[in-house]
Amino acid sequence: MFNQTEKTYKNMTLEIVYCAYLVNGQVSAQYVHSQLESLLETKLLLHSRLHLVISAPARNNTDESALSVINSVRTMLTDFLYGRNFLFEIIFYFGNIYEYGGIHKVWEIAKRCPNERKNSTIILYFHSKGMVYNRTLEQRPYMKYFKVVVKPWERVINQFIMDPDLDTAGFAASNTGFQWINFWWARASFLSTRVQPIITKNRCVI
Repeated sequence: MFNQTEKTYKNMTLEIVYCAYLVNGQVSAQYVHSQLESLLETKLLLHSRLHLVISAPARNNTDESALSVINSVRTMLTDFLYGRNFLFEIIFYFGNIYEYGGIHKVWEIAKRCPNERKNSTIILYFHSKGMVYNRTLEQRPYMKYFKVVVKPWERVINQFIMDPDLDTAGFAASNTGFQWINFWWARASFLSTRVQPIITKNRCVI
């Protein structure tokens, strides 16, 4: 877990929740590493806290193949992040819970945010979109969404600063502001008013 140190950008507290499902072991680990490299290049990590929510296929929490994958990824992540002066935590789940772990973490951050900081706390959520597709990293949907939503993060945060009524920003929004693709930004003040996420029988997270 984090200590009390906080990083800010123009007096805005920035939190990043990245959610990944390690569907095929080492290939997935390489994909996660590539995504983190992309994030590192933006310099956003210098001004934010990173929450990595990782899950792997498993029959139970003693599944040796799942443990092997998770341990491999844990080593990769710590080697990549330690020593860079980043604030981060890594959360692991066994089994395919889809995006529940990541969505719930977003809600948890918003609910725990002090009331006086809710309006000035912005949370970025994105995930390993396209990992299961048989494509090169550059061809997968992730890159398109990342370049539009995450890469121009300074412009996005400035927009939140200039428009106090802006609650969410993302790749594709409905007329009511719902973000269709799970690459989005949102204020903690907005997210803290949402109901606690749950997993339904048809796998959806509500």
